[in-house]
Amino acid sequence: MDDIHVSGTAWGYDNYSAPLQAWPPHVEGDWRDIYDGHPCYTPGKDLVIPLFKPPGHYAHSPLLGAPPLQRDILLYLRGDTGPYRAHWYSRGIRQRLAKLAYMHDWAEEHRIFVGEQFMIPGTYSEHLARSIFCVVAPGDGYSGRGEDAVLHGCIPLIIMDGVHAVFESIIDWSAFSIRIAESAVNEQLPQ
Repeated sequence: MDDIHVSGTAWGYDNYSAPLQAWPPHVEGDWRDIYDGHPCYTPGKDLVIPLFKPPGHYAHSPLLGAPPLQRDILLYLRGDTGPYRAHWYSRGIRQRLAKLAYMHDWAEEHRIFVGEQFMIPGTYSEHLARSIFCVVAPGDGYSGRGEDAVLHGCIPLIIMDGVHAVFESIIDWSAFSIRIAESAVNEQLPQ
């Protein structure tokens, strides 16, 4: 949504903010000149669409026919938390959440689970179906976790300044989610 957008990816070939050597005959010179001053996304004109995920991804979704599970997880984010990534991966959000959760023992203290797949045993779908809030934070781009949360009956906690979630330009996400500023990811988050 920013006029001058900066890539947040840690994947070199996808980082459109960095210069790329000329690629004759396709691009001569600095290819960033081609899009300079043009936003990559214009609300009202463009639409963020969901990622494709196979039906098994939603195996424990009570909204898709699975038996409801007790919501015993307060906040959940399992996936790449960036321990081996460049510091700008996910704008540092996932790394900061993982560090805070570990340092303050949020799993034991608040039932907040943030970490890599090997750190949180069980299936992703089951955890989403057991969670009250699910983190929607960027990774190498915008986050596809919003639809994961919604389709499991979990309230999305969106932490992406200046980035729309799927269909946000036509759907009022504030009716079923909470959005906080990236700067709010600190020790006070559980309160």
